[in-house]
Amino acid sequence: MPRPEPYKAPPQRIFRRHHLSDKARLKLIDLLGYGASQPTSMDNMILDVENVLGVCVSDKRHPDRAPRPAHYISEFTPIERQARKLSQLLLEMDQYFSQQLSTRNLYPDSIAADLVKLARVSKDVIEDFKARPSTGARRNAVLCAAIRELRRIFRNKYQGARTGRDQRGAFQFYAKEEKLELAFVKAALLDAGIIWDGYRELPRLFLDTRCTLPEDRERVLERMANKIHSSRQRANTPPKPGR
Repeated sequence: MPRPEPYKAPPQRIFRRHHLSDKARLKLIDLLGYGASQPTSMDNMILDVENVLGVCVSDKRHPDRAPRPAHYISEFTPIERQARKLSQLLLEMDQYFSQQLSTRNLYPDSIAADLVKLARVSKDVIEDFKARPSTGARRNAVLCAAIRELRRIFRNKYQGARTGRDQRGAFQFYAKEEKLELAFVKAALLDAGIIWDGYRELPRLFLDTRCTLPEDRERVLERMANKIHSSRQRANTPPKPGR
């Protein structure tokens, strides 16, 4: 099994809110259905959006590189080994030498006992993380969290018409409010430089359960289940004669 790459802890994060441009502010307010009317409550909405974007930008600059199980094992293995060795050395120390420590208010037996405890706890940590899969974090975790919070802000403040989805036979078409929600999130992320013009992944991420709000998850999971069911049906359908 290859050894994991050394874990490099990220620098301390300093979150600063992203100040939206005037153009982006006006666009977000317009997408919410307020038009030229801009109530004072919009200041709080803008602040919420700026804070969400600030966290996302900060995490983008300082990636959330949480250590994987393999990193915990790699870190605690030498601690466990060295703690046991040092405790043994202290316990076997001749009285003449140990006296040099005790006269300076350091007691070898007490230190050895703490080292034995450290070794035992380190061993427990190692065994715990050995049982866990050592996979890395899923991609776009920070972006998904930002999308989810921006969608929440949109729904809490949206004042426009709610048309609901248009059903035509087996096809469903997105409601007007859903299209505006996508445009709202896109405008905010673009202004902060989190995504760029031509970024095509946003509609797909809207269907990711990490980006959905609780009220949407049942529908998204049902859609995924139907897609899997249809795929299995096609795979199990024998080919027509002559093909």
